[in-house]
Amino acid sequence: MNDEILRAAAVVRSDAPALGDAQKASAQEVWDRAEKAFDKAIEAAGRSARLRKRKQLAPARLADACASIDQCVSDLVQARTSRSLDEEQFDEAVVKLRASLLKLAQQAGRGLPQPGEGVAWLLEAVSAEGSR
Repeated sequence: MNDEILRAAAVVRSDAPALGDAQKASAQEVWDRAEKAFDKAIEAAGRSARLRKRKQLAPARLADACASIDQCVSDLVQARTSRSLDEEQFDEAVVKLRASLLKLAQQAGRGLPQPGEGVAWLLEAVSAEGSR
């Protein structure tokens, strides 16, 4: 296939008068079909990559959130040690976190007959929060 496409490209780009119109037209047809096939393949690969990225987006965001929470733990310890924690502002942020976790649990629990360990924990934590 590679040789056929290279030959077609050479004929299409050639200015040699010895090549007939039929030969050039045939080469152009081969070139056009190859170009169309590669365009379709590239489009399909791009679609596949976008789908794969979409599938990985939510877990990646959660991983980022975990890193932020881990950093928050360190910041909290340092603020308490230096007695510089704004407890009211921290409490407001925790309330926002609770609301976000509730929304996450609602979406994560949809359509999962057998949730994994993490989702099961999240659903249990939210249901315990609701029973208070």
